[in-house]
Amino acid sequence: MKRVISSLLALVIALSLVPFGASATPNPNPTARFTSFTSITQYDATTGCGIPGGMSSQGACVNTGRADPYPSEIIVSGVTGTVLSAKITLNYVNHSNLNGLRATVATPDYPFGLGLLNYPGSGEYTGTGSAIDSDINFETDSTTPMPESGEIPIGPYEMASSAATAMLQGDPNGTWGLYLEDFIDNGGINGTISFGWRIEFTMAAADTTAPVVTVPDSMTVEATDANGTIVTYDAATALDDVDGVLTPDCTVASGTLFPLGDTVVYCSATDAALNSASTKFSVTVADRIAPVVTKPTMTTMPGAALNGMVPVNLSWSGSDAVGMTGYHLQGMAPEGTWGTGYVPGTATSKVFRFPANFTFRIRVRAVDAAGNLGAWKTSTWLTTRVIEADDQAVTYSTGWKTGAIFNSIDGMTRKATRQDATATVEFQGTSISWVSARNSMRGMAEVSIDGVYIETVDLYRPLTNSVPTIVFNHSGLNPDESHSLTIKVLGQGNADSTGTAVVIDHFIVGNTGGLIN
Repeated sequence: MKRVISSLLALVIALSLVPFGASATPNPNPTARFTSFTSITQYDATTGCGIPGGMSSQGACVNTGRADPYPSEIIVSGVTGTVLSAKITLNYVNHSNLNGLRATVATPDYPFGLGLLNYPGSGEYTGTGSAIDSDINFETDSTTPMPESGEIPIGPYEMASSAATAMLQGDPNGTWGLYLEDFIDNGGINGTISFGWRIEFTMAAADTTAPVVTVPDSMTVEATDANGTIVTYDAATALDDVDGVLTPDCTVASGTLFPLGDTVVYCSATDAALNSASTKFSVTVADRIAPVVTKPTMTTMPGAALNGMVPVNLSWSGSDAVGMTGYHLQGMAPEGTWGTGYVPGTATSKVFRFPANFTFRIRVRAVDAAGNLGAWKTSTWLTTRVIEADDQAVTYSTGWKTGAIFNSIDGMTRKATRQDATATVEFQGTSISWVSARNSMRGMAEVSIDGVYIETVDLYRPLTNSVPTIVFNHSGLNPDESHSLTIKVLGQGNADSTGTAVVIDHFIVGNTGGLIN
């Protein structure tokens, strides 16, 4: 018998030494085991007044058999993680009649004790079962009641729900106490629990697996302006084996402004075990739409000196979501080929000087910041049409004389000083310019278009001689209609002038030109 007891003692000691995070057999879930090897004597109810604690504080006999020690204690420490199941085992029980046995467990969270046995009322065992050199264990997962008679096997047996809940949900670390009492007089039958008792916790395996983060596919979106564009993308998701669905954090949120170019978005999630995972996708904001230009137009340059050539301003406009970097501008004469030219930056006009009655056409296209080339916009044939002072399209009232000025296109002019003398030119185009020469002896004239007064032109300049200059310009006319410009001499000059003469060198008629493509 001593050999059997010695072997059992060795087995209990070996099992109690299994460290936290391991078990005696391969198990993915670690087990923590804590044991008190102090032998427990369980006294029958008839001996209650003969043991420590058998008397009440008033000195009356309490007919209850308490165990010795009362309680038997175990200190639990170092248990971390989630408790999956728990077990309390009475080690090597010898008792011929367990009737009336009550077991109470005090936990670190419930130090006043919770009933261990799942029996209604006061919680004591109501059967007559016995145990001969046998372990009896109670487990949180078990639903098996203790047998009501016969020799009781090892189990495991069900716990009272309150005790099971406390073991699974409370903090296991701290002092545990086992209080054993006997409430039924069994004729002085006592029992022993030779090797004390133990507590076992089966823990969830350590979570070392990071969540799986899923992000949208990389995408390319069109820029709406030079700052980029607002991008909305499908929400990133994360799934963890233990924690389930998680919400990732992304470095750039959906619905915010993304700049031009490539932006890498990192989305990460961390589970309760602090395992982290991160996945990325890219958002490319690109300008893939070519810029647009309007048709080129031609106008004369008010105030520009001619010096025998006609100054014209070629202008256009362009638009692009991101911005222009320049324009390609090309010109071609009849029976010629396209020349090449480039206007950098945001300028939308360029001044050229052409001979009188020169015919040409121009085309323009835009280049944006992304290098996209717009389509060419080509004008119809344009002409720097010049109407000389002695052209048949010009009619004069009395008072006009033929003259000459320096650097005139053909050397001939008309001049008048008589008040109310008029000159009228008939033309068809979108604009008209009057070319004259200003000096210190010039006077003033009223200018009308199609019979409507436009402005008064003062030809005075503090110069003795001057070159032909555009002194009046008017645009915005309908090119499909005939128009007239009338110059009316006022017969006076300003206070600084020494004369009243009004001089006509020639007129320049402009047109915008329609689009070919």
